[in-house]
Amino acid sequence: EAVRDPSHVRNHTPQEWRTMVQAVGLTVTECGSGGGGITIPLSDWIVKAGCTSDQAAEARRRFADAPESARTAFQIGTTPDDETVFTWQRVTLLAVEPAHEG
Repeated sequence: EAVRDPSHVRNHTPQEWRTMVQAVGLTVTECGSGGGGITIPLSDWIVKAGCTSDQAAEARRRFADAPESARTAFQIGTTPDDETVFTWQRVTLLAVEPAHEG
């Protein structure tokens, strides 16, 4: 992600999202990753980010050389027309403001 968009550092886990939301005073009532993922063609992902050609080449190289753990986690694969695709996992979180006494 940081190669594609240098302003990104990494993806947060569901627990990290829960912690950040609670830190601003909200109560988390639901948090999970059961909403399923979104399958994205790598080329579309790169175009939307406005990558330079060097950034795009590096992102493609990293996907091609990804370790098995990343291939499994992101379901990295290839379509019949040789397009690299991956699945971006989503976190679903519901939070509410605590009840105010008064």
